[in-house]
Amino acid sequence: MKLQIIANPKAGHGRGPGNIERLKRLIHLLDLNYEVLETTAAGEATEIARDLAKKEQDRIIVLGGDGTISEVVNGILGTPVELGMICVGTGNDIARSLGIPYNNLKASLEVILAGRIKMVDIGMETDRCFVSALGIGLAANIAARVNKMKRLKGPVAFFVAAYQAIGSLE
Repeated sequence: MKLQIIANPKAGHGRGPGNIERLKRLIHLLDLNYEVLETTAAGEATEIARDLAKKEQDRIIVLGGDGTISEVVNGILGTPVELGMICVGTGNDIARSLGIPYNNLKASLEVILAGRIKMVDIGMETDRCFVSALGIGLAANIAARVNKMKRLKGPVAFFVAAYQAIGSLE
C-alpha cells in the first residue's frame, strides 16, 4: 500500500518544508512506499483529497495545520476514506481536541501506522464542514491575526493576538 500524503509547506509559519523533509526521511527509514503531494495554494488540499478519494484510496495522510486538515476533510467527506493526521500547525486545535500527537512527526506516524481509528463528528456551515470548532467574531479575529504573524508561534502567538483583538473592540 502506498501512503498518500497531502502536505502543506506553509504550515506552522514556514516550518512546513523542514517537516516534509523530516517526514520523508522517517518514512524512508521505515522502508514504506509513499508519495508526498505538496499544496501550492489555498483550497488545493480539498481538490487533491477529492481526487484521491475518487481513485478509491483507503487512507490519506495530511501533514499541516488545522486549515489544511479542514480542507482535506472537505475533500473526503461522504467517502469511506480514513484520514491520518500529522498536525504541525500553529495552534493544532484539532489534535488537542482529539488527544492525538502534534508537532511530533514520529509519534503521529506511529498512531497512523498502528491503525488507531477515532470516529469524529463533523459540523457544517453552509457548504463547508469543520472538524474541531467554528469560530466567529472574536475567535475568528484572533485566528486571522495569528495567521498574519511572522515571528510569533504557538500559544504565545494566540495570546498576543487575543490581546490585540480585545484591545481593538469598541
